[in-house]
Amino acid sequence: MKSKLVTTLLCGLLGGWGAHRFYTGKIGTAILWILTGGCFVIGNIIDMVKIAKNTMVDANGQPLKADDCPNWLPWVFVALQIIGLLTIIGGFAIFGTVIFAGILGAFGA
Repeated sequence: MKSKLVTTLLCGLLGGWGAHRFYTGKIGTAILWILTGGCFVIGNIIDMVKIAKNTMVDANGQPLKADDCPNWLPWVFVALQIIGLLTIIGGFAIFGTVIFAGILGAFGA
């Protein structure tokens, strides 16, 4: 059985690189996480919710060992990841608007 605390910390801090998936023995999806940045952050958020709800299992189908991991810790990482994702999306929206305005300005529109 893998530790819930270790899995939570790996997912929260290094989840985009699939560290928690390597730790739980899910090598194939860990490589996918590396190539896609945690499936574009969404997959990592889903994994953290699964950890928080105690539904995450290791490669052998064993649940994570409920050790000294406080119940609120995975939810804090979920909130931080959602805030980060929204910040990235907002940044792209602002950047796109500025570029579009620059293009319109260049053509005198």
